[in-house]
Amino acid sequence: MTKDESLKDEEYKLDIIDEEIKINFADKSGLSYALNSLFQLLVNAKLEGSDFISNYQIHDMPRFKYRGIHLDISRNYYGPKKIKQLLDFMHYFKLNKFHLNITDDEGWRIEIPGLPELTDIGSKRGYTADERDHLNPAYGSGSKTNMLYGSGYLKRSEFIEIVKYANERNIEIIPEINFPAHSRAAVKAMESRYFKYLELNDTLKAEEYLLSDLNDQSRYISAQGYNDNVISICKESSFKFFEKVIDELYFMFDDAGVKLKNFHLGGDELPYGAWIGSPICQEFVNVNKTITFDNLVENAFRRVIYLLNDRNVDVSGWEDVLLVHGEDGQNSIDINRNFDGIKFTPYVWNNYWGGGREDMVYKFANLGYNVIMSNSSAFYFDMTDDLDPENYGLSWSGYVNYKDAWLTEPLNVYAKTYLESDFKKYKNPNSVTMDNKMKSNFLGIQGQLWTETVRNEEIFDELMYPNLIVLAEKAWSQQDQWTKNLLSQNIDEIMTKEWSYFVNTLGHRILNHLSFLYDGVDFDLPKPGGFIKNDTLFVNSVFPGMNVRFSRDGSIPTSEDELYLKEIKVLPSESIVLRSFDQTGRGGRHIVVSK
Repeated sequence: MTKDESLKDEEYKLDIIDEEIKINFADKSGLSYALNSLFQLLVNAKLEGSDFISNYQIHDMPRFKYRGIHLDISRNYYGPKKIKQLLDFMHYFKLNKFHLNITDDEGWRIEIPGLPELTDIGSKRGYTADERDHLNPAYGSGSKTNMLYGSGYLKRSEFIEIVKYANERNIEIIPEINFPAHSRAAVKAMESRYFKYLELNDTLKAEEYLLSDLNDQSRYISAQGYNDNVISICKESSFKFFEKVIDELYFMFDDAGVKLKNFHLGGDELPYGAWIGSPICQEFVNVNKTITFDNLVENAFRRVIYLLNDRNVDVSGWEDVLLVHGEDGQNSIDINRNFDGIKFTPYVWNNYWGGGREDMVYKFANLGYNVIMSNSSAFYFDMTDDLDPENYGLSWSGYVNYKDAWLTEPLNVYAKTYLESDFKKYKNPNSVTMDNKMKSNFLGIQGQLWTETVRNEEIFDELMYPNLIVLAEKAWSQQDQWTKNLLSQNIDEIMTKEWSYFVNTLGHRILNHLSFLYDGVDFDLPKPGGFIKNDTLFVNSVFPGMNVRFSRDGSIPTSEDELYLKEIKVLPSESIVLRSFDQTGRGGRHIVVSK
């Protein structure tokens, strides 16, 4: 193993010649990824019944330096064991950023010393008269606390261990604490704290970290239907609270021996109308002559950003932070130029096709912002892939299957509109493209798993895997050939060949790794497709190489049923049912073949 100064960050060379293995690497990450590739070759050989690796020469480097996964543990809680398994697979597939959404309206998921109410109240859901004891149920979490995945939190020691675990795998943890919207769990927890100390006649302590104006008459509705999920940004206690939380997180990273480099403040989906009916905010605006209700939130974002910058921490958030906040809410396409020059990285997410914001990530990059593409139309793992009611996920950003995600060219999302596909109707000659001089501002891409519908580990695994692998392919591998000449007469043919190579590699080889490594995951086994013509059964699969078994009597196939290998004759009287299986014998959902 040789450190090679001529190689770039994360770059490596792996040469396997006869019985000799040579590794040249640029840095710790490059060495780690070289060993990963060697391990993958060994796993492939083992799964294919061999102890021998053929000669290989691999020279590899990532396309993007930011290759991330986002996990929401607020809507439904997943603890250290599941998070560490995810980190293992992230490292295995050479992903290097883990964006952990710790708080949201439905749950506060981390212990903060000195503020026990955040977890005593904000981490639990169940029936309650006034939410002084815990939050209301949400997403089917049930009537009692500590049931299902609605309740739970990371202890301080557990979070420190997760930070260490990630760092050992060259993964940076980016914590997200939502501000000022999506903050209902924190707001209710601090209101409970307020009333507790008020009953003890300790007004100073009651108001010390209060996040709401209890006399606020503002009328608003958030994207998720809440009318009380926004922090009051006119109270000093709100900023004292945020400073307290930031400092405690900073100390946790410090105790893990890892620097807190990047903090994500959320900032998305702020409902219009918040604070307008707040007496405290009205007084704040009256006293501060340069501040109006129109720039109130801009002022608050600046305070938080500067607070973090003073601690030498980079600040990021959803793109909404940098947009003009108005009555059109999430439909805004106007960038707030008052933020020009501020040190802030937008994660650009809201780009559903036809919404008018498909090119927003390039607008930000061209203005000089470092950007992360987090497209809901491609990289939101909780989007369902079709109309099948048995599939998990939502559809507000469209239906997103594995090929749709793979077709996304990060530096030109409109590339897929040149294909003969449903995307063709979205071709837009007036869209903003990436300025070649600004490409260095495009740091990379991130896949998101929001957990509103993720009520158990089975759903978690199905939505996370193999979406994570498709994301890793787009983040690491170089630009696909079909995107390099969009006017080529053969563009669809070139694309089909490249997709076929990828999906066959995935189905025949890589998916098997998911079953056997790191205690295994129950990755998605899509329903096979089939039809009968001239008494002959024809079958295909999303992932070539998956075992498809079928029954002839209408029963749900098991791992002992007949394996489909090629077109086969069936009788008109037979009722054919198909089902996919992985290498362990685990079956997916079945489908009845129509006659």
